[in-house]
Amino acid sequence: MKCAACLCAKAHIRSPENLNPRRSNACMSLKRGHVNPGDCISADHYISSVPGRLPHTFGREKDSYTCGSLFVDHASGKFFNFCQYSTNANETIKSAQRLESMARQENIKVKKYHSDNGIFAKTAFKTHCESQQQEFSFSGVGAHHQNGVAERNIKTVAQWARANMLHLALHWPAQANISFWPQAIEYSVWVFNRMPNRESGISPNKIWSSV
Repeated sequence: MKCAACLCAKAHIRSPENLNPRRSNACMSLKRGHVNPGDCISADHYISSVPGRLPHTFGREKDSYTCGSLFVDHASGKFFNFCQYSTNANETIKSAQRLESMARQENIKVKKYHSDNGIFAKTAFKTHCESQQQEFSFSGVGAHHQNGVAERNIKTVAQWARANMLHLALHWPAQANISFWPQAIEYSVWVFNRMPNRESGISPNKIWSSV
């Protein structure tokens, strides 16, 4: 029997021309030549219209999460998720600094970021990259497919988080609350990083830490 929460989480509207989609090689093209962890990391923001709970305030927070930055390492496929109060440059740079600090603990240097235009293309973020001797590249205007690695993985994380929340709503409705979306996303990332890859049989965590 299939899980009702999983089926509901995957449901989405598709136009008639996309009913029989063919597998795209766009993501693989973006990853070409990135063989070591840190060679290139795709980045993007996600936004929620529902204020999200902080992990330590027991629902009594004055400021709530409204968005987050998701980073995906091309070589390992490892996710890094950082919830934020806004998508401004200062908070995005802080998220990047947290990622770089975690990478240094594994003796990994982040060499390049790839992202959409927007906050990541602002002078403040570029200055941060230059100070760390990092390269950066951007998708063309209106060409979100050129940031397909981050876009596709945000979709995966969102679907898994949605399934977690629907599962809670189905089985423990008294405890379910949509404001728990930050915890649902964080748990989805935690699970994904520990699941073996279909092709290699190795988890993103192990590939990331194998340097």
